[in-house]
Amino acid sequence: MAVTGARRRVRPWPAGLLVLSLLAACGGAGGGPPGSEPDGRQATPPPVNAGPGGGATVPTSTPAAPTTTLPPSGPPPAITDPAWSTSAGDGRWQGAGRRVLGAPAVFTTTLHRGGSTYGVAWMDQRRLRLVLYAGTSQPAGVWAHDGAVAGADTSSLVAAFNSGFKLAESQGGWYADGRAAVALAVGAASLVIRSDGTATIGSWGLDVGMTADVAAVRQNLQLLVDGGAPTAAVGFPDQIHTWGDPLHENVVTWRSAIALDRAGQLLYVAASAATPADLAAAVIAAGGQRAMELDINPQWVSFDTFTGSGPSLSAAKLLPTMAFPATHFLQPYFRDFFAAMAR
Repeated sequence: MAVTGARRRVRPWPAGLLVLSLLAACGGAGGGPPGSEPDGRQATPPPVNAGPGGGATVPTSTPAAPTTTLPPSGPPPAITDPAWSTSAGDGRWQGAGRRVLGAPAVFTTTLHRGGSTYGVAWMDQRRLRLVLYAGTSQPAGVWAHDGAVAGADTSSLVAAFNSGFKLAESQGGWYADGRAAVALAVGAASLVIRSDGTATIGSWGLDVGMTADVAAVRQNLQLLVDGGAPTAAVGFPDQIHTWGDPLHENVVTWRSAIALDRAGQLLYVAASAATPADLAAAVIAAGGQRAMELDINPQWVSFDTFTGSGPSLSAAKLLPTMAFPATHFLQPYFRDFFAAMAR
C-alpha cells in the first residue's frame, strides 16, 4: 500500500440523516473543532455520510492493509542522514519484543539532534494487530479493552504505547465497540484501526472515514505530516493552541507521534526535547509519510516492548529516560493507550 498525500472528499448524504446519526451516537454532543488542511487553511467540513460514530463515511473502504508484496521480514533501510545519525548506533534498526511468525515484529532505533534523543519504533502490521484500550476513566463507560493488558493477553503482547491528549483537549473523538465515547470530528487527525487489526492514519472525512471494517478510531489535533512533508500547521505561530500545552509553556518538551511509512507500516516516534517542527522532521527522517501527534510532556510519553509470558514476562522501554516503568501498561491506567498484539 502506497501512502501519499492524495485526498478525496466523500459523497454527501442528506443533512438530516447526518444530524440524526450524530445525535444517536453521541447523545447530541458535538465534536471538537476541525483541524487544518495540508496547506494550513482552516479545514472546511466536507460533505460526509453519517456513520455510527458520528463521523464521516467513505463509501468504498479505508486504505488497504499491507500486502504480501512487501519484504518477508525486516525493518526499513537504516536512517543514514548525517543530520540525525550523530551517535554510535543511530539509525540502525534492532529487533525488539517477542518474535512473531518467525521474525521480529518491532524494530527500534535512536536518533540524536539538537541535544534531544529520539526513539523510533517500526511495527510490522503483517505480524501485529493494533488494539485501542480505554483507560479506567478516560473515556468513561465499559469497553471490551480497558484499563490494562492483563491475563492471557499478555502472552501475545508485543508493544504498548501512549495515545493522544486527554479527550477534552484532543479536538477530536474516540470510537470503539461500535459506539463513540466522544463524537468523531471532521478534519481531525485520526488513527483508524480496522477489524483485521491493521491501522491507517488520515484526516477524518478526507483520507479516512466510517466504513464497515472500522473497529476503532482515536483522533488527536490535526495531521502533523502529510505526503512526507510537515503540514502548514507545523509553522503556525500559536504553537501551544495548535499542538498542545507543554510543561511550563516551553514548546521544547517530550513529544510523540504515530506515522505510516510508504509501505503502510507503522512508525512510533518519541523525542525527549522537541518542538512540533522537530518531531515532524524526525518522523520524515524515519520514513513517515503521514503522521499525527500523540501525547506530549515528560510524564505521558511511553513505549514499551514485551517478551515471554506469565512469570517470565519481560518488558523494556524504547528510551530509558521515559518516565513510566516498562510494565506501566500491565497495571490499571486511567488514560487510553494502544497495544500491538501478535497475530
